[in-house]
Amino acid sequence: MRICDIVQAHTASSGGIRTYLDAKIGYLKKRTDWEHVLIVPGKSDRVRRNGRTAVYEVAAPPVPFCAPYRMMVRQDKIAAILARERPQVIELGSPYFLPGAARRHLRNHRCGVVGFYHTDVPDAYVRPFTGRVLGRRAGDLAGELASRWMRGIYRSFDATVVPSLAVWKKLRTLGIAPVFYLNLGVDMETFHPSRRSEELRRSLGVAEGGRLLVYAGRFDLEKRVGLLVESFEKLSASLGATLLLVGDGPLRDRLEEVAERNPRVVVRSYTRSREELSGLLASADLYVTAGPSETFGLSVLEAQAAGLPVVGVAAGALLERVTPENGILGPVDDSSAMAANIERVIANGLAKRSAAARETVEREYSWAATFHRMFDLYETITRAKLGTAGAVQAHRRRPGPIRTWGRLAARSRPVPVHFAREGR
Repeated sequence: MRICDIVQAHTASSGGIRTYLDAKIGYLKKRTDWEHVLIVPGKSDRVRRNGRTAVYEVAAPPVPFCAPYRMMVRQDKIAAILARERPQVIELGSPYFLPGAARRHLRNHRCGVVGFYHTDVPDAYVRPFTGRVLGRRAGDLAGELASRWMRGIYRSFDATVVPSLAVWKKLRTLGIAPVFYLNLGVDMETFHPSRRSEELRRSLGVAEGGRLLVYAGRFDLEKRVGLLVESFEKLSASLGATLLLVGDGPLRDRLEEVAERNPRVVVRSYTRSREELSGLLASADLYVTAGPSETFGLSVLEAQAAGLPVVGVAAGALLERVTPENGILGPVDDSSAMAANIERVIANGLAKRSAAARETVEREYSWAATFHRMFDLYETITRAKLGTAGAVQAHRRRPGPIRTWGRLAARSRPVPVHFAREGR
């Protein structure tokens, strides 16, 4: 089988979406005989081939105020690539401006189309941005219109995959179906508490007996990075705490100005090295995050794998990732409450929550389980679309038989790690 991922939010410094795709490519190479095509935006048109993987970059203009992201607007170019490669399954990781290319391809070629709801664009971007510029009522209206537009797009797919129960419930409420809930995974060998380094802590300015807080992700308004700084500045000086911010984005210059004024705030550029990121996480004491619109929270999962408790907000996927055993969640956009929760975790149960965070990841999250189930879905959709069992070459994993579409459709409860479908 040949599958194709088409993604807008893909850059050298991308976070969770790129991690998902890298893990997917690795699984395909090691565990299957399938071919893979990846279409992403770039500065110019080019294609790179590596064995059974082909990566197409389509020339695309930068997204205003969202550097380094680019917007693929050349639907004809994407459709031409699809016609050349002829995948059996297309997965749209950023489908808001891309369904047109898939529809062009489907006019002449039969294949399955899956939408992956990586980002909650209406509530994470459209509603808050419009609200800041034109006021709350305008923001709510814009968010509602974006949700209706999104509903029309996703209802045209053969299936939509979501990485959290919160998103599953939201799409079900919007009337989008079928929707499948699938946990993502984490590299538990790379992200491990054993990578903790006292030397690294000292190089970051952490005094003996002090505490290191860390956030790793995009520096933008959606992630509420500014609120993390506000919360940190409200902590008691007796904690001797240092805040490490790892990433890139439109707020980077502002954060670096804060770091110049306050030596206890350290800003590090995004790193492609998973080993380096793992060392930074494992060398910290606590992971902090204030973004309310996480659809999965892969960075949170990586921090938990490294043995970090989490202090976050009670919204989005964090409601599933963080429990009283491994962290604390507080109200959205409340820096005082977050500061209090940070002090509470540090003062009581830090070691116990650290152990619980690692145990949760070991018990519930695995990339192998993720792609085992995702590729079952691909095969089931493709068999139904092509109408012949011989059209699909099964991948080399899985001791049991392929699930039938009827069995998948029968699942009506959103059980983690299993597919959940809501009928049309």
